Amino acid sequence: MSKMRIIAVTMVFSILSLMTAPALAMAESGGGESLSIAAALELAAKSNPGYRQASLQVEKTELIRDKAAETVGLIPEQGWVDPASQQVINNYQQAVIGYDAARKALQAQKNTLTKDVISAYTACLREHNNLAYARINLENTQRQLQISGIARTVGLVGDYEFEQADTGLKQVQEGVKAQEAGYESAVASLRALLGKEDGWTPNLSSRPVIEVYPREALATELGRAANESILLLETKANYEIEESKQRWLFPNQIYGMKGIDLELSSIAYEQARRDSKATVESLYLAIDALEAQVEAAQKSYKMAAKDLEVVQLKYELGMAAEYELQPSGSSMASARVACEKARIDLENLQSQLAESKAKFAALTGKEAYNAADWTGAEANAAATDSE
Repeated sequence: MSKMRIIAVTMVFSILSLMTAPALAMAESGGGESLSIAAALELAAKSNPGYRQASLQVEKTELIRDKAAETVGLIPEQGWVDPASQQVINNYQQAVIGYDAARKALQAQKNTLTKDVISAYTACLREHNNLAYARINLENTQRQLQISGIARTVGLVGDYEFEQADTGLKQVQEGVKAQEAGYESAVASLRALLGKEDGWTPNLSSRPVIEVYPREALATELGRAANESILLLETKANYEIEESKQRWLFPNQIYGMKGIDLELSSIAYEQARRDSKATVESLYLAIDALEAQVEAAQKSYKMAAKDLEVVQLKYELGMAAEYELQPSGSSMASARVACEKARIDLENLQSQLAESKAKFAALTGKEAYNAADWTGAEANAAATDSE
């Protein structure tokens, strides 16, 4: 190797040793007010029109039921067989069914709202994680391009290799723009769900830590869904109403119409039961897969963290560089990025598991939210209450 080439190589690696990598500590999402998952659920319950409407519907049907009960109480004992009195009784029976359906609808709306908030919150977390990694990758690529430029100047890298690196940088820059758009879209969905104004960008302070979601056997969960699923709520209520009408007496009633209406509602109810079963079974198996993926991602993250420790030690001993001409896991920068990628992959999978749990719970009549599944949830909720 010529003396000039030795000097050039020495100069390049001297510059590499002076360049410091960006800190890859876990970033919080957004720069606005702190928002825990518990606080988000509370905000949604206060501002969501669907939830308020369901609450008012319960009050309304309760008043109708009570008024119908009073009217039934006014019927003399000998008038129970009178057609007009029978109509009053029929109205009361329908009012009772309507009230029960409204109460179930309110609970279903609560479960659905909880599921929707968790889905929107976890989507924001994933998009933020992906954006953070894209920016880290961009900065790392920019550093590598700087190194390639210096190396090309002293003849260590050809024009073709440098142009490849420059093209790669442009692709990464476009990827960052796409991730920024994805994050803004996710925040917009959460913003709309919580009734916040345009431009509101929260700092999501909770992180999912769920690793497994204990459930009963699939057959048991399917049986629970057959009775509790929100997918069955409307068709089941309609079927019960039509079933009760079979005992009612209507003036000018067309013969056979009640039986047809009952059969139609029965068919709709059966179809809803089948759809519910398929959805619950699919989610059950998806959760099984996610639990396995979370376990594998935990191992990968631990391994990446150990690899970073080894490279850090080599770097301190002068056996590894901060950057290399060709990126590899043996440089400090590459090891840092790999460790952060493993952490993000794990957190994204845990957020998917938290979201799938919320969807499954909403379909099987269980609690969709558990503070133990989240870090930062309890502390932020307490802070919100104190304010």
